[in-house]
Amino acid sequence: MTADSLPNPPLIAIAGPSCSGKTELARALAQELHALHPLVLPLDAYYNDLSNLSEADRLQHNFDSPDSLDARLLLDHVGLLASGLSVERPVYDYAFQRRLAKTILLEPSGPVIIEGLFALHWEELRRLCALRVFIDIDDTAAFARRLGRDKLHRGASEVFTLWQWEHHVLPMARQFIQPSKSFADLILNGEDDPAYLVHQTLDAMRSRRII
Repeated sequence: MTADSLPNPPLIAIAGPSCSGKTELARALAQELHALHPLVLPLDAYYNDLSNLSEADRLQHNFDSPDSLDARLLLDHVGLLASGLSVERPVYDYAFQRRLAKTILLEPSGPVIIEGLFALHWEELRRLCALRVFIDIDDTAAFARRLGRDKLHRGASEVFTLWQWEHHVLPMARQFIQPSKSFADLILNGEDDPAYLVHQTLDAMRSRRII
């Protein structure tokens, strides 16, 4: 099957807790499916603009709650992409927690891979997806990954990362993210080899005739 023969772009949702490997899987799938011209839609691009808050308030903000996202804009965009229509995806500045004026034009002609903590949270999003994937991971392994990521890419101290983990990440994962696993068609182990996760996902897509 080629991209030109798809009646509407199939949507693949990849959800899971922090540092489970969602972004890595989405990017690897996009590479494997390059002939079908896939798009990756990161939910992180839809964080609410916090430029009106003080720096202290921004540091305390809970980015692990679904309320931290502009859900209405996200769901509108997902609906348009599912219908084969283009959207102007927002660009988020993580350093200052604000939405930039520029956008990225997404014109779907093949699979649309939606990845993020809450990719299976909203029923309106789930029902549009041809495949719903959840990557699970042990809390200890996820925290070790987060420590490394936050230090390398965000300059965060171990103390701050631990505070976020205990006050935001774990409570929100238990309240919102883990329950969404029940909606998954495919549950993966985030500690498995990334290449194996790609293989499992592609097999699921083939079995559903998505590709």
